[in-house]
Amino acid sequence: MAIETMDILKELVIDAGEKDDDGNYDYYYEFENYQCQFSKFTLLAKSYKDEPELVSFYGLEKEGVRLMPPSKSTKEIQEVISALILEGKLKFTTLSEQGYVEITPSKAKKGMLSWFRKK
Repeated sequence: MAIETMDILKELVIDAGEKDDDGNYDYYYEFENYQCQFSKFTLLAKSYKDEPELVSFYGLEKEGVRLMPPSKSTKEIQEVISALILEGKLKFTTLSEQGYVEITPSKAKKGMLSWFRKK
């Protein structure tokens, strides 16, 4: 049985609007964007600076097409969660048709082979 490997690319993203006369932005979002790459697809997730313990899965890319992420926990999501817990992430959600729903980290996961690279 072949072991599937995962690669996580992490990128700091700042999305800001125009500054007003006082130097304040119309809007300002700062977050870590994660691309969790498996052999057949990539899970997409983000963690906002104002809620650093929370990671939200928002998409899945497969063969160049962006899809909704799994609406429940999967083996791959648990693998990503295991890696992100090592980075201090504690809460996890995934986007569903009803909005974001919480995912509970698996207690059975032992050990983790993954690599983080900054994009």
